[in-house]
This record gives sequence, C-alpha cells and structure tokens, in this order.
Amino acid sequence: MPVGDFWSAFEPAPDIGIAEYSIRKIFNEEGRPFDFLAFPWLVACGGPMDSFDSLVVREIALQWGSRLGKTFFVLCGSIFLSDLAPCNQMLAGNAEDLGLQQTERVRQMGMQIPSLVSAGIEKTLKRRLRFGGNTIYAAWSKSPVTLSNVNILYGGASELDMWERMSTSKHPDPEAMFRDRFKDSDSLRKVVFESIPTLKGTYEDEHGVEKPRSRIEAKRLEGSNCQFHVGCPHCGGYQILTVDRVSDTGYKCEHCDKIISDEYRKAFIRTGVWVPGGCTVDSPKAKAAAKNRLDSLEAVTELPDSDPAVDNLRKSLNWGGWSECDYIIGEPDNDCELATYQLSSLYALSLTWRRINQEKSDSQNFVNQWLAETYEPPNTDDIDVDEEAKILAPAVIGELPRNTFPDWCKYRILTCDRQKRTFPWMMTAWDEEIERSQIIDSGVALSFTEVEQLLKRKWGDDGITLMLIDSGYLSSETYDWCLSVTSKSRIVYPVKGDKASVVKHHYKLFEIEDEKGRKSTYRKIKRVHINTQSTQEWASRLLEERKSLKLWNDKTENHHGLCVELLNDFETTNQVTSRWDRILTTKPNDQRDNLRYAYVGAQLARQLGLGESVEASTSRDTVGDTGGFIRKKKSGSFIRRRT
Repeated sequence: MPVGDFWSAFEPAPDIGIAEYSIRKIFNEEGRPFDFLAFPWLVACGGPMDSFDSLVVREIALQWGSRLGKTFFVLCGSIFLSDLAPCNQMLAGNAEDLGLQQTERVRQMGMQIPSLVSAGIEKTLKRRLRFGGNTIYAAWSKSPVTLSNVNILYGGASELDMWERMSTSKHPDPEAMFRDRFKDSDSLRKVVFESIPTLKGTYEDEHGVEKPRSRIEAKRLEGSNCQFHVGCPHCGGYQILTVDRVSDTGYKCEHCDKIISDEYRKAFIRTGVWVPGGCTVDSPKAKAAAKNRLDSLEAVTELPDSDPAVDNLRKSLNWGGWSECDYIIGEPDNDCELATYQLSSLYALSLTWRRINQEKSDSQNFVNQWLAETYEPPNTDDIDVDEEAKILAPAVIGELPRNTFPDWCKYRILTCDRQKRTFPWMMTAWDEEIERSQIIDSGVALSFTEVEQLLKRKWGDDGITLMLIDSGYLSSETYDWCLSVTSKSRIVYPVKGDKASVVKHHYKLFEIEDEKGRKSTYRKIKRVHINTQSTQEWASRLLEERKSLKLWNDKTENHHGLCVELLNDFETTNQVTSRWDRILTTKPNDQRDNLRYAYVGAQLARQLGLGESVEASTSRDTVGDTGGFIRKKKSGSFIRRRT
C-alpha cells in the first residue's frame, strides 16, 4: 500500500515515508542527525517505520531492551505528523518527569526544522505544546487529569509496563483512559506502545480480575510478534540473536558454528529483517531485501526532492505488507492492525560482544533491560541460605590472617551500616582496578564513640582511605557525626540507597538539603547516593563467581555468620516495582550492605584521586575533602577551593 494512500485522511497528504523524512530532517535534542545505520532495526523491512506508514496498522508495540531507540521512534512520529499532517497528539509516560520530558524533547527537535519554526512553536502550558495547527499534550499514568478530556489522533505510551495508578484513585486503569482518547478517530488513529518488559505471569487486581503482569508482553503476543533476524557473514544463515551464543570473542553462528567477531558486528546486524510469528526466513532473499532497503534509503536521502529518481526510489521503499514480502516462508500467525516487535540489547551497535558477555546474569535487570524478556522470580522457599553459606565460606577464605592487608591493596575502605541500636561495620581492601577485594575485618559497634575509634584506629601500616556510613536512620544525627569527625586526615561520607532512575551509575554525590529543599547547614559535606539495584546485582555476581572476593584466614565455621549475612538478600517483585529483602527474616543482611558500600567507596576513592591512606597522602596535593574540595598544600597550610 503506497504511503500516500495512508495519509489520505490528513491534509496535506505527504508522499514521503517516516524513514526518509527522519533521515532528511530529524535531529535529536542535542543536534545530532538520525543515523539509520546505527539503528537499522527501525528502518528495516517490515519494521516499526514500515508499520507507521501502513494503512492497515493502527497500533505498534515495542517490547525492546534499553538504548535501542524506542522512545526516539515515538518522538519521530510526533515530529513527522506535526510537520506534514498536524493533529492532536498525546505523549504519555509512567511518571510526570517522563511525560514532560518527551514534549520538551519534541520542542527542541522541532526547533531544528524550518517549516515547524515558521508555523510557530508555542509552549502554552506546562504540559501542552503547539506547532501551528498541531497540539501535543503531555500525560502520565498516575495523573487521571492529564489522561482525560482531549481527542487524540496520534499517541505514544512510553514505559507501559511501569504504568500504575494511585492506590487511592477511583478512576479507571490509566491505559484504558489513554486508549479512550482515540474514540473519535478510531479508524485513523496511530498509537505506539513501548516498554522494557517486567514480570512474567498474571496477578489479580483489587477487583479480583486476572491481569498480565507485563502489559507490553501481553500486547506483543496479541499482535504480529515480529523478531529481528540477521544473516551470518560467513555462511549467510539468518537467525535471532540469543545470549547463550555470546562470548568475549564474538557470536557463534547457529548454522555454521563460526565466530562472528566485533570486526563483522555492524555488517552482521545491518543485514537484519523483521519476520512475523509463524514464519521462517529465505536467507538469500532476506539478505537482498535488507541491502536494497539500506541502499535505497541512502540514495533517496542524498537527492533533492526535485530529482526524477526520487519517485522511483520512494516506490521501492513502500511497504506492501507481509502478503507481498518475498523473504518470509509460511503464513503469519496474526497479520492484523497491531504490529508488535521484540528486540534485545544484543543488537545494540554501541556494545561489543565482550561487554554483553560480561553483563550476563540471571538478574531481573539483565533479563528485562538486556534480553527484553519478562522475568520470573525464583521462589525464596527454594533457597537454603545456611547451606549456601557453608559452600561459600571455604570457597572465599584467603591465606592472610585477620587485619592484614594484601600487597596489591590500593584502597582501604571502612563502611558502617547503621541500625537502630547497633553499628555493623566492615573493613575492606581493594586493588587499583577495583577487580579484587578482601574483607579484612568486620564486627558490630554499639555507639558512635566506638565507630570513631574504628575510624582512628591504625589499620596495618596506615589508616583508611575513606569511610562511608549509612544515613538512612536518624539522618541529621549521622550528618552531625560526619561533620564532627571529618578532618584533613579522615574523609567520611554519609550514604543513602536510591533508585536507578535517580542514580544512573553505581553512585552519585548530592548536596544535602533541609526539609524545605534549601541548602542546609551540612553544606560542607556531600551525601553519596548508591544505586541499590546495580550494586545488589554486582554483589550477587561477586558471590556467585567467588573469584575476586577473599575473607581473612580462619576456620570455616567462624565465617558462617558473615557468609549468611552476605547471602541473605533477595530481589522481590510485584507488578511494576522491585525491592531487595532478607530471605531469612530472623537473620541480618547488614554486612552485604557494607560490602556494597565498600565497592562504591573504592570507586569514589579512585575518582577523587586517593591512593594510600589519607595520612600518607596529605603531604601532597589530594582530592577528596567531604565537600568536594581540592586541598592544596601552600605555605604550611591548606587552602580550599571548589571543584
């Protein structure tokens, strides 16, 4: 079906598809042009951009991993329509920040397109953007008001699996409210749903109705359920990438067993075509179709609109649907108005095979974010922590006695996980690359006074590199203590667990603010926010591999309690959120938290340029004062300046 026929419902009707338009005109909010060779799955035969142009397809669902361009695709659709077929739109997310962020990104992208600028771009309200005759509304799942009372022709629902309503809300399900916005234009609507998946299976809502835990997976299985097949550069055989075939050296072809190294990775992925559920691939025809698509896009976007060759190239880019596709074998299971796609981060061209192999794990994060699959949490009743501790202890006991630092030690990190009445603590040693670690000693203090004694204690030949202490309980009291003990020779940071949405990497330094959100009296110190999810997954991998962690030398039974604490944590999940809880509720897990804090402490020490203990390094320029200062030795005294 020619692209122009689909848009006959709009005025004016364009004769250009979204793929060509995006390559010609769209720049992201940072000013970078759309690079279709970096995201070949967007423009590939039968893919999302073909479905966007299709007359038949009304809805598109993307069950994709992270960093694959799914949100960018939603925004490309918004810009394309804003420019060529103005209509009411809604860009919705799971949270207010995401909803507002998307409309702002569209505004910034639109400011780089002359025809939109000349039509006028106006942000009339916090959540409303106007492009000439086009209005774009921002919405989010916990705000029924933002999902109400407007008629929409185009919509994007981002991070659908994270959509939830307020527990006290009397309004319908947010996805149902979003879909209601298209009632007046049902036969013309174009809706894109996108999300990283979450949990496998179903749950009962408050009315006893069984619902899928993963909205995006349920939608994918209802539709065409397309998978991205790529052709081996050695034998030409087409296949879907699976993680079990990934190694540090490359990808093992399922047809010829040859290794496809990073040298061929880009060319490998760019041979990709989409294949609907129920069909297989004719490899030679798929290879020809993929090449023709990329060649045609490159050719047409290099020519001016007035060139006579443009019309024929655009005709070659028109997608006629699966019935006219010559590279698939068999009949699609569900060729309907819902085009759905699954894509893992194994295809991401920003990654190497080695990086993917290093990230492999059974964690929910890897299964959801990398493999784009739903996660089935194991039953904690099947986990015997005591037995696992008996296996772990002899595997990690080292040769050095208690309180002895290895020769490779670069960072000496003291951590304390504050509880209501106790202060569990741990001293660890880390190498320069933070790839090896040893628990030097651990115990429980009963007061801040005892913790201060640990801080001042002579550990080996020197003192500590730095200390992190949990500030979750009686925060102000902890901040006061940090201020009182911090000096040029002792660096102490309060620490707090936080969400991955706030802390993108393992940790981030924040100013401490008072209850009214102003800079507080604790301005001389910063608080370290730790990404709970990523550091918990790191700890799980460390304890599973048992290669880069050692304990001091002692009898196995004397380490049993410590090993139980290290293992006594498990990820528990509900419909859209996850958290880490103790498996054995009668046993603590404080030392696992201390180990996570120590890992972050070592990274922070490296970032600050610390090496040996602070006492050993204060005679020269050092970085690492608790307020993020640089201390310089000058005329026998320290002067301070902000970094």
